[in-house]
Order: sequence, then C-alpha cells, then structure tokens
Amino acid sequence: TQLPRLNVAADVSVPETASETHSFADFDYSSHWYPVIWERDLVLNHPTQVTVFDENYVIAKIPDGKNKVRIVGMKDRCPHKSAFLSEGRITANGNFQCAYHGWTFDGINGNCVGIPQVVDKQGEMPAISARACGTAVPAMIVQGMVWLFPGGNLEQALLAPAPPEVPEMDMKGFRPVTVIRDFPIDYSVLLENILDPDHGLFAHGVLGFDLYSASKEAPQSIEEEFVNDGKGWVITSRVAAMEKLIAVDKTRRGKKRREMDKSKIKISTSTFHAPTTVYMGRRDKETGNTIFVTAFWI
Repeated sequence: TQLPRLNVAADVSVPETASETHSFADFDYSSHWYPVIWERDLVLNHPTQVTVFDENYVIAKIPDGKNKVRIVGMKDRCPHKSAFLSEGRITANGNFQCAYHGWTFDGINGNCVGIPQVVDKQGEMPAISARACGTAVPAMIVQGMVWLFPGGNLEQALLAPAPPEVPEMDMKGFRPVTVIRDFPIDYSVLLENILDPDHGLFAHGVLGFDLYSASKEAPQSIEEEFVNDGKGWVITSRVAAMEKLIAVDKTRRGKKRREMDKSKIKISTSTFHAPTTVYMGRRDKETGNTIFVTAFWI
C-alpha cells in the first residue's frame, strides 16, 4: 500500500522591482540596531558589558530628568591602556570612568572629559587631545529592550531602520513574559531554527508547531518588503492554522482527521524584521487580531 505523501507549497510574493533594485549582498548588517539587554536588568548608574559581532561595548542606564532614564554606550575600551570601561564606574555627572587611572568619558559623544593626572599651572584641566577620546555608540530603549547601533554615530543611526516593534506589546490586555537564553551556536543557525516550524513536532514534541507548517492543502504565502530605501528587509509568512503533518500521520495510522470549520480557521503569521526580530501568532483572517504572540529578539 502506498502511503500518502505530504506536499509542501508556498506562494512567494515579491515586488517586481525588488530583485532589480535590491540584493542581499548589499545588506549592511552593521547599519542596524541590535537588542542587547532588557532595560529592567540594568542597574542604575552601573556600567555593563554587552557584545555585538564579537565587539565589546559598555552601556549604562543613567538618570535623565525627573523619573526618566537614558542609555549611554561606548566601545568597551579605554584609549589609555585598553582597560574595560565596564569594569569602572559611573560618575555623579553620568560619565564613564576607567577603573585603571580614572580617565573619564562622556558616554554621549565619547569625549574624554577628565584625566586626573593632567592639570595646567592653575590646576585646571587643559585641552585634551582627540587621541584620548573613546568611541560612543548610539543606544536607546524601545518596548523595554535596550538597542545598540554599532554602525556609526547618531546621525548614521537616525538614517537606519528603527528598532522593530511588536505591536501587541503596547496593547492593553497583553502581559509580556520574558525568557533569556544563550546558545553556543551561530546566529544564522538559531534564526533558521526559529523560522522552521517543521522541527517542532519532533525536536520539542509540541503539536502547535504544526499549525505554522504548510502542505498542498494549506499552502504558505510569503511576502517581502524593503523599507528605508532598501536598508531594511521584512518578510511575512502566512498559512492556515490547521493540522498538516499531524493530519498525514493520522491518515497513515487510519485515524480520523480533525475536521475544522474553514470560516473559523485562523492564519498562522510569522514576521521577520531583518536582522534581529521575529514574532508570530495565530491571527483572525479578517481583523488580524490575536490573543497570543511569541517574539524573539536575536
């Protein structure tokens, strides 16, 4: 007896001009904002080291007016003796101070604003050479996440796509529950895993993954969009939230397949904002609303 086969289908929708105007080879990974830590995990006025593309940075949450805070960041290296600024302290003025010799830096622009061992005849701080300055990096808080821009100064950061937002995080009735995990694998492997629903039944034993897979009966549509004049890329997949692999398994074992009212079937939707953010949920086909979202910041 020949067993039924699972045929996967996808309808890929790509703007006609996309392939002519844009190329993945031109995608500049450095010119994007990257999530590095939840703001709640930063201690006020305490330097913290984070890493992006194997480069160490130091960030700090400092007061910014009444009941407000801001994030400042620099490359985690004192230009004097290459000590980690993250092992130093934050001064009363909100500056980074190196723990080695006390050199002090403005985290907004990287300027060296104090060298205790250097004074003029009047005991004042003389002009400081640009060689003594560090490198500031733009940083901000969006939806409770701290984002860092490794690709240049604030002017360049403002030209880049803004940090992606998950709409439901700002909606009344949604309560974020966060989990942080470190994986000793390459970024691309993790991203592929997140966007691959077919592994879920076998690797995790979770039936819900099947609602995001595709079949001949329930093909997947894929939409891509270039934003910020091609600097940003967003891809969204949609598929009927119904059994596929499970349905084939039931047929092979002679079990009755689950019948669903097609008018009530939700749409399993996954959105990837390159290069950092994925969020997914089963959405109403008419309103696009959902009651549960899973999001990943990579």
